[in-house]
Amino acid sequence: MKNGNNSLQVYAIGGLGADERVFDGFDIVNILRPVKWITPHGNESFNAYAHQITEQIDYEKPFILIGVSFGGILAQEIASVVKPELLVLISSISERKDIPFLLRITQRLGVLSALPKVLFRPPLPLLRFLFSLKNEREVSLLKAIMKDTDTRFIKWALLQMASYHPQKLDNTVVIHGAKDLLIPTPAKVDLLLEGGHFAVIQEAETISAYLNEKLAELNEA
Repeated sequence: MKNGNNSLQVYAIGGLGADERVFDGFDIVNILRPVKWITPHGNESFNAYAHQITEQIDYEKPFILIGVSFGGILAQEIASVVKPELLVLISSISERKDIPFLLRITQRLGVLSALPKVLFRPPLPLLRFLFSLKNEREVSLLKAIMKDTDTRFIKWALLQMASYHPQKLDNTVVIHGAKDLLIPTPAKVDLLLEGGHFAVIQEAETISAYLNEKLAELNEA
């Protein structure tokens, strides 16, 4: 994760409990500051949770916000509270119809909240297929992320995602893998990648080049 010294702040949120390891392959000209997940308190609203996360962001200075997968949903909620210069959604949703059909149906039927926590940690072969993992390095990283993520947090996050209604936000770019098996490819994509849901790892070089173009425009503005 190489970083430059330009003044525009770049904050990045990994997916579903994932930390800054998912951004290790990024090579961007501005300093990248990972946003850390926190444990939700009881039955607090998603908006209240987003307000807590904003404490990690110095929004008095110009910044851009990157969100991966569920981190993209959180990034949208944060962007409705504090306004980034640019919102970047990677392998995430930007419209209600982008939420996986099965997730929406189980939530609507009230089934999702009743499922036992054990079902929210699928077996590795299934995860390998769903994330389109290509090698053992990617498998090891996903295993480590899943090991470090509480199943209660996963269940909470999926409930938030299933009921989320994205807002139309200005200055948003969408980056998505054409072979994503977890979140369908949105109708509007600014950068379509060849990979699947782990594109943030697999195509970090392509994403970095695209982000550097956007950052150059913002740095010169």
